[in-house]
Amino acid sequence: MRSAGGGPAVGFVQATLTREGADLVADLAWLVTASEQGRGLAGEAATAVVTWLTSLGVGRLQAYVHPDHEASARVARRLGLVPTSTVVDDEILWEAVVAPVAQRHEGVRQSIVQRG
Repeated sequence: MRSAGGGPAVGFVQATLTREGADLVADLAWLVTASEQGRGLAGEAATAVVTWLTSLGVGRLQAYVHPDHEASARVARRLGLVPTSTVVDDEILWEAVVAPVAQRHEGVRQSIVQRG
């Protein structure tokens, strides 16, 4: 990601996609350089990525957030994720289901049909 005025990259949002049965799951991560933190960049960029992912049929989102990192927790909440009881490497798994299964697959099918 870059700030609105351009310049060097100041961070990123990453989505790793996996399939769990019929579900397409996005494992999200974000990072903003220390000098640019606190301006809402991670939340804005992650929201754009999630909007794109759901348009492709992703139905579940997840992210691991360290319990001491309130800024990342705010980003996760902004995305609609909620904390679970799962902890891996001292980080809490946050999750959200973003669409019913039928809607998720319909979006993917429509995308393929429109290309054909």
